[in-house]
Formats: sequence, C-alpha cells, structure tokens
Amino acid sequence: MKHYRKLRLAWVIVTIMAITAMWLFTRQMGITDHPTPFLTALHKVSLVMVAGTVAYILDVLAFPYGRPDGYLVAEKWHTTCGLDGCADHPVVSGYELVFGLAMLRRAIIMACAMIAVGLGA
Repeated sequence: MKHYRKLRLAWVIVTIMAITAMWLFTRQMGITDHPTPFLTALHKVSLVMVAGTVAYILDVLAFPYGRPDGYLVAEKWHTTCGLDGCADHPVVSGYELVFGLAMLRRAIIMACAMIAVGLGA
C-alpha cells in the first residue's frame, strides 16, 4: 500500500513541476499577449493534472469510508500469484460489487473534473 502513496506523491510533484515550467517559460520569454503552442499545451496539461489531483482529494474527503482499497483482503495484500489464476489483490467475499462501484465512482469524479477543466480553460 505504501507504493500507492509514493505514486500519488509523484503525481503531485509532476503537477507542480508542469506549472513551474510553464511559469518559467512564460517569464523567461516575456510572453504576455501571444503564447507559443508549446506553452498553450503545457498550460492545458498542467490544468488537467491539477483538476485530477483536486478531484481525487475531493473524492477522499467526500467518501472517507468508501475507499476502494478498504474492500481488499488485508492479509493477502503483498502476496503474488503466479499462473494459478488467483487475484493479486483479492477482494473480501461479498463486497465485489461495492469494490467495483467504489473504483468506478472515483474514476467518474476524476474524469468529469478533468474534462470540465480541459474544456473550460
């Protein structure tokens, strides 16, 4: 579970780096009226990344007890399955549908925020 925290931290760091790069390029080039296509693309990417990060945080705050990883079997978190057909991260029996819906909920919230910011800015 710790590697997911590192991945989330890396996502936030990449977002901050994209925003910083956009700011530095704009400031260094002295562009105020007509930005280059590269800066426009970098601006859009950084906005979408910020939207995804904010949507994830809002999902965690809105549904603190509905985290998708809460429905996984804790004892088998670090097990690795070979070719025997078992799941790498098994779900608690009876909670398969709830687990799937929790993942779908988070994906929909993040996708809607990212699309809204991408279309609006």
